Amino acid sequence: MGLKISYRGQLRDSNELDSFLDDVYDICIEIGWHFMPIHRSNVMPTKGIMITPPGSEAIWLTFLAGGCSTIRLILFIVPAPS
Repeated sequence: MGLKISYRGQLRDSNELDSFLDDVYDICIEIGWHFMPIHRSNVMPTKGIMITPPGSEAIWLTFLAGGCSTIRLILFIVPAPS
């Protein structure tokens, strides 16, 4: 069974995106979650991070140039082995 949460929002100050992403990287490192930075390019118009928590699909925190975001989060609850 899974839980899907979709969210769309906007940063209050798009100039704070790098600082926000640095904080997210630090949190991922501290709790041991795998992550991959997403860099803006001609092919990919967003910047952000893809986080992969254990036992879950990826969490995408991506932002367009103006600070608009689309966050995709799908969590699957995996029962502990007996």
